[in-house]
Amino acid sequence: MLKPLRTIVSALCLMACVPLFVLWVCSFWYQVSFSRPSHKSGTVYIHSMQGEMVYVWDSATKSTHWSFKAHRVQKWDEPTLAQRDWRWALSPDSTLVFFPHWVPILITASLAVVPWIKWSRRFRLRTLLIAVTLIAVLLGLIAIS
Repeated sequence: MLKPLRTIVSALCLMACVPLFVLWVCSFWYQVSFSRPSHKSGTVYIHSMQGEMVYVWDSATKSTHWSFKAHRVQKWDEPTLAQRDWRWALSPDSTLVFFPHWVPILITASLAVVPWIKWSRRFRLRTLLIAVTLIAVLLGLIAIS
């Protein structure tokens, strides 16, 4: 019973991962924007540009329909290293969250693999040390970037 469910979850995650990867590559030549009405008042935007995604929730703009816009950019300003990091901005009317494209790609690819891992009911000290090491490496990468 679980094997078909695992296959479906993996297929759906990979179906999300491939377009995200294509969007990442295209973001160096095109600026792509999606927008949709929020379930609350306001509009949700997702912009893709220069290897970075921007999530915007704007309560001042009232949209009634979904939209998609893409336009070719002739020349980008050279981004600094800080522009490819995580950052956010808060204002009374909007919330902006900037993050690299590899984050949603890594999440969807990981979710595609996780159902196929054979989990043991018993954990050993070695498993605990491996998990702690992986968490430390992940936190170190976050601190460096």
